[in-house]
Amino acid sequence: MRAWPELAASSGRMMLSRETATVGTPVAWTATGLPPRAHLAVWWETLHGAWAIRGEHFLGTHYRVSHTVLGTVTTTATGGAHGTLVVPAGFGGPHFLGLVTSGGALVAEAGLTVLPTAEVSPSPVPLGGFVHVTMTGLGTGPYDSQYGVSWDHHYLGNVSAVTTDGTARFAVRAETLGPHILTLDTSSVYGPYLNHQQSPYAYIPDFAFPVTVTAGTPTSVADPGPPVRPAVGSHLVVTPGAGVVGQSIRLTGRGLPPRTAVTVWWDTVVGNRVTATGYRPQRIRLTTVRTAPDGTLRATVTVPDDVGGPPHPILVTAGGKVVARSTFRIWPRVVAVGPDPLPAGQTLTVKLTGVGWTEYDNIYSIDVDGAYAGYVCGFNSHGDVTLRLTLPGPSGPHFLDLYPSVYKGPHVLPNRYGLPQLTYAQDHPGDRLPAFHLVVSVAPPAAAR
Repeated sequence: MRAWPELAASSGRMMLSRETATVGTPVAWTATGLPPRAHLAVWWETLHGAWAIRGEHFLGTHYRVSHTVLGTVTTTATGGAHGTLVVPAGFGGPHFLGLVTSGGALVAEAGLTVLPTAEVSPSPVPLGGFVHVTMTGLGTGPYDSQYGVSWDHHYLGNVSAVTTDGTARFAVRAETLGPHILTLDTSSVYGPYLNHQQSPYAYIPDFAFPVTVTAGTPTSVADPGPPVRPAVGSHLVVTPGAGVVGQSIRLTGRGLPPRTAVTVWWDTVVGNRVTATGYRPQRIRLTTVRTAPDGTLRATVTVPDDVGGPPHPILVTAGGKVVARSTFRIWPRVVAVGPDPLPAGQTLTVKLTGVGWTEYDNIYSIDVDGAYAGYVCGFNSHGDVTLRLTLPGPSGPHFLDLYPSVYKGPHVLPNRYGLPQLTYAQDHPGDRLPAFHLVVSVAPPAAAR
């Protein structure tokens, strides 16, 4: 939908010095046939993006059209005007540019296509360090809103900028010594589109950056957890309001029936979405306690070994009636990696807890030694994931990178499903989930020791 009025009947003509540009580029413009000696605003069409989710379902993306005023201009006595604009930060793709009167009439317009840019730093980077990438001007359509990232032409994952106004910031781990090439290609269907220069969208650029990896001492890295705050509900506060499986949380209730035995319940979901059995809600009893004479409640409970995802309701009942409620959000974490060092040819086991159950948080996608290997799912196993891998290659450090991903949805293009989302930290639907970057040492064969 247009964010400004249709052109006025006596509209003028607006011309730009170029048809395409990148964020931050100056673009000159001229216009004729405008109202004489009129004060006009220079409008720029903008978009604001959001992930579309409903309950546990991933629906795709949603964009709202609006405008930004880039400046003002006064026309000449003959109805002419000119100026220079600097392409503002925001989404790429086609944009309308218009001249608008103080009364809101659009008297001239033109079109400009904003193209993506990409920057990489640093190089060289030590083994196990991170190469940081910033892209601007990602679009909103099926062919310009997602890029595939490859290291030496081994696919790593996709990047998006739906909720970050077209700017994508992400990091790629340097996992092999020597000179390498980091490539960014449009990725709408099956992965990186390697000959998109022959497509109808050939004007969209791809990128290739040389990166040198030097000696280093790699270690396992996990994203820090979110800020911890109490979950304040109705007559019940849970402290903290988010955390991990197995930790102790404190329940504080007020305004409850005095001197009464009350039961604390935990609501969850069990089952799966891929068999006829399906999934259903389930209520688990955590504890039974007695309230104080003043109607307060104090109790400590342990977070069950359960799925992550949206916050779990915690209910307090008395006589079969709910008298208080709040929530607790489970975050995923890696709880075991081993053996380390791994004997050559043996199987590595990685265990996670707290993996979610919704369509946008129930899987993690896995890169092994800088290449996509597959995904793991935690729904059917109550958030528990056991990943078993036989690591190939020589002795020494090997790398596993576990990225949040999207399981499924009706949104067809670009394909976002079952693939590592490298921009998970800023642009994942639902909650911002952590990634895990693991290092495991493979021991040399016995004959070589």
